[in-house]
Amino acid sequence: MRARRTLATTLARVSRRGLHGGPFGAAGAAGAVDEPPTEFFESIRALGGEHEPFAKWLHARVSADETKRGGRRNVHPAVTAARVPGMGVGLIARRPVRAGEIVLRIPREVHAPLSAPHALAAAKAKAPAFVDHAAKVAASMGAPELATHAALALHVLFELGDPRSEGFAYLATLPGLAGKASPSVPLLWTPTQVATLRGTPTHGRVLRRAKFVSDAHAALFPGGGGGVPLEKFAWALSSVLSRASSGDRMPYAFLPGVDLLNHGGVDANCELSAVKLANEGNEENRWGDVEVTCVADVAAGQQLTISYGDESDNCRLLRLYGFATRGNVHDKREIELRLTGDALDAWRSSRRWGPGIDAARRAILRLHGLPRLTGEFEHADAAGLDDGEVVGSNPGGAAVFRDPTLPRPETIDEKDEKDEESSRRRGVSGTEGGRGEGTDDAVRWR
Repeated sequence: MRARRTLATTLARVSRRGLHGGPFGAAGAAGAVDEPPTEFFESIRALGGEHEPFAKWLHARVSADETKRGGRRNVHPAVTAARVPGMGVGLIARRPVRAGEIVLRIPREVHAPLSAPHALAAAKAKAPAFVDHAAKVAASMGAPELATHAALALHVLFELGDPRSEGFAYLATLPGLAGKASPSVPLLWTPTQVATLRGTPTHGRVLRRAKFVSDAHAALFPGGGGGVPLEKFAWALSSVLSRASSGDRMPYAFLPGVDLLNHGGVDANCELSAVKLANEGNEENRWGDVEVTCVADVAAGQQLTISYGDESDNCRLLRLYGFATRGNVHDKREIELRLTGDALDAWRSSRRWGPGIDAARRAILRLHGLPRLTGEFEHADAAGLDDGEVVGSNPGGAAVFRDPTLPRPETIDEKDEKDEESSRRRGVSGTEGGRGEGTDDAVRWR
């Protein structure tokens, strides 16, 4: 009852702001409310293939919630789905939408059965021994969140194994085991495809992630895979990490319909939010509706986008989502310089002389004809930054300085995996949301 009162109170506040009875913003919303948003579901159906049953599945659940809520609309009548060149399927505004208007609302009845808490609860009920085993494996690998990721990944595989399951119609729309025709994320690439990344920092990270997933699979399913081949496990895990939302302000769940939104980066015109219920002791019932709200005016014909990580460089976007963007302002360039003699002494002197290290770094950059550090990063040491890695901006991205006295990792860097998963569950900016390595209270869309 407490949870229901909290949800009712939240929705009452929304109603007073003009986003409930007239759910798509105060200005210009009255006329829109009378128009059924059937165009949205019809546009999904028109995509063909697995999208046809998915459109029917989503329409039934969203409409049922609208009826239960007294006719509240969950889909803005301007929203439609379409294929976007170079980006797959996306959501388009077929007429102008104003900042502050809610364009899509997904009820908890839609995302809760596709959430990590639900998957864990189901696994504990059906295979408690495996859940305990997975937790031990994850702890032994130094990645405790692996147990939760694996539970949701296996839930995806089990649901897809039964066409009558609750989530089958939606999960069947996920990108399949792509192979050469459509390579998807690098974890699923062939060795020949992965080899094309040689010479980039991404290559090593892709190899490390592949080894980590292979080791995790062998430990979770000793002696033959337990009926779950490595290829399928890697695909399901990739689907979880790339398609499910997470963060302190979002449920860790797949969000059908919402995941049609493409990445807009710093130019994203929408953001995600979720109603948090007062079920402190019940993780599965912690979250209510998930809403997509415009944060900028959107013109007719313009694509609706969110951020998959406000600070995500192309290396991260490619590894997690399988794409890169042109002119990514968060891209970095790693420059290796062999320092000896006076230059090396000057670098080491930063621990004694603080800001004096700037002069040595500027001299090294001038010597090699490289861009100098910008003013915001002058005296970085004095600001308390670790001189093991100081970042300065330049026209081509960022220059990253690593202490040459420290050993360079040549084998699998499991800290990289752990840091990435840790940032994922802290909540990486999705609004960021993006979801690169963000703040604790940010939202992440993945």
